[in-house]
Amino acid sequence: MENSRKYYWQQAAKGGTIIGFVTVGFALLKYAVGLADVKFWSTLVGVADVVVFIALLYAFTKRMSAAADPVMGFTYGRCLGFVASMMLFTGIIMGVYTAIFNNFIAPENVKETIDGVMLLYQDMVPYDQFDWMYGMLSRMMMNPLWLLFAGIIGYVFQGVFFGLFTSAAAKKNPDVFADSRNQEDTDNRQ
Repeated sequence: MENSRKYYWQQAAKGGTIIGFVTVGFALLKYAVGLADVKFWSTLVGVADVVVFIALLYAFTKRMSAAADPVMGFTYGRCLGFVASMMLFTGIIMGVYTAIFNNFIAPENVKETIDGVMLLYQDMVPYDQFDWMYGMLSRMMMNPLWLLFAGIIGYVFQGVFFGLFTSAAAKKNPDVFADSRNQEDTDNRQ
């Protein structure tokens, strides 16, 4: 039992880390394309990001399903749990990336985003609350711990959403006759 747990978490860490680094690559590519201000390529990179994310999610879940014991199988619920486990690691990587990106690579983009959001609330809140909201949003968007937490929560939700579909395709139903077949094979060999 202990080995299977260890294997499970090793595979979740491996899959989540690979998905995380691929997602970071796409995020940097989107940023570079965004600097060139070409809408078509930006959309194409965004679509490719989602397609590759789903494909990797399916591939790692299917691989884990294939390695499962035939008697136990790897049911839909276990597949979905495995996706959520992988997304913990993806969220950590994306949270660290976002903290580095917001604080060192493009802090001016964060300020523009905050200004755009606060422009929407300009007429809705009193002036003293507006300043408080602006300051709080600025601190949150630069705080590495908050960004790490938000990355983990965000990617767990995103992964589980796509996992609802990929788990249905990757599951392996339990084989109730696997023990009797193994016993028959052993008896026939003797």
